Amino acid sequence: DNIKFELKNFGYENVKVFEDNWYKIKDSIITTFNLLYRLGFNNNTFRAKNAAIPIIYYIYHNNLSDKIVKANYDAEDLKNIKKWINLSFIKSIFAGQTDTILTRIRNILRDNIGSSFPLTEIVDRFKNDPTKNYSLDDDFIDNILTSPYGSNDAYYLLTFLYPDLDYYNQDFHMDHLHPASFFRNKEEIKGIEDERLKEYILNEDYWNGVVNLQLLNGDLNRSKQDLNLKDWASANSIYNRELYLDDGIDLNIGNFVEFVENRKKNLKIKIKEDLTI
Repeated sequence: DNIKFELKNFGYENVKVFEDNWYKIKDSIITTFNLLYRLGFNNNTFRAKNAAIPIIYYIYHNNLSDKIVKANYDAEDLKNIKKWINLSFIKSIFAGQTDTILTRIRNILRDNIGSSFPLTEIVDRFKNDPTKNYSLDDDFIDNILTSPYGSNDAYYLLTFLYPDLDYYNQDFHMDHLHPASFFRNKEEIKGIEDERLKEYILNEDYWNGVVNLQLLNGDLNRSKQDLNLKDWASANSIYNRELYLDDGIDLNIGNFVEFVENRKKNLKIKIKEDLTI
């Protein structure tokens, strides 16, 4: 009952419980990390290993080791597990001391044994915590949309925006919509006369942040390389709505200001719809 990593918690009685149930415990641990890999996480993107403990507990007490990694397992349950993980990482729920956090989540899981993963109950239990809550206000969303290329926070957001990729085989790449090579070409940028356009193009939060990023299947990304966005979208029959842009938004780099503002607006709407519990 006391989850702290202290010597007194490893007395004979507790150790005997672990010993008697070890094979089921081991299977639950292994299954959890197989599941995390199938959900698209790896050793770098699964930033807080303590976040695996509630999932292990959930799998163990609901006897899911032989079920949860099968193709016919409840897709909604997996979606809620991944949503909880990503929200926990985005909001740094497992930063610092986690004993109290784990105890609170364990109590919720214990109260819901036999039910699906209690995402709503967890979020609700933490809503009044001033530092460890799952709420996403406008300022927080604006800030996280500046998460740069290659960062974990960018990855967590993009996996929500592109849920249908091959996460099972981890064959996906983070990609700049308007190619990064353009924004690094200082000589070409010097020739831009529109000062507002130049300001947006020089702002790394825009061109190197989530507003200008997508996740792509590996083969599609390799074929894209530095091709400009308009030509690439046309060649691959990709519509604006697939890029989280309104119809009629010009994909030329000269329209980068409208591209940024429109995509930011649509991403905020999507994040609020999908991540607000």
